[in-house]
Amino acid sequence: MASVIGALSAALAGMVIGYSRDKKSLAEHRPVLEQEAGRLSHARSMLLRLAHEDAEAYTWVSELQRLPSDDVRASDLPRAIDLAIEAPLASLGLCAEIAHSLEQLVGRSNRMLRSDLAIAAVLAGAAARACLWNVRVNLELLSDASKRTRLHDQAQTLLNTTLARAERVEEACESEAS
Repeated sequence: MASVIGALSAALAGMVIGYSRDKKSLAEHRPVLEQEAGRLSHARSMLLRLAHEDAEAYTWVSELQRLPSDDVRASDLPRAIDLAIEAPLASLGLCAEIAHSLEQLVGRSNRMLRSDLAIAAVLAGAAARACLWNVRVNLELLSDASKRTRLHDQAQTLLNTTLARAERVEEACESEAS
């Protein structure tokens, strides 16, 4: 579900673009709006796909963990764990990309929709936090400590990037209100 929250963030930002794209007062920003619309649409689609992949990976890990250790299928557990980490980690990366797109929309989109832009930033941050939790819980299942540390650090960096970008968007939207 974390990925779905990210997809909602992208969809809300897409709505902001939809109401901004054809405004005469924003005509000079149309190329940026079009570019970010494409990026956000792609991110939304990918996040919805990753939500499905994450659910499938979790189901597979759960099934394999219930098997007796001598069951030949139990040897698939490391691959299942990798998949259970990959989906939320990829989603986390997309949240960072969404937050970057949101930064590009500040000052280039309909000022009356700045609350929607700020809400999209809040959702991107919430989705990133949720994705990190999904990564962390699955990292506990990895036996390779160096891989666990590397993936945790990668995920934490993506979270920090997303949250910093989202905060800048919120602050800019707040400044536009003044």
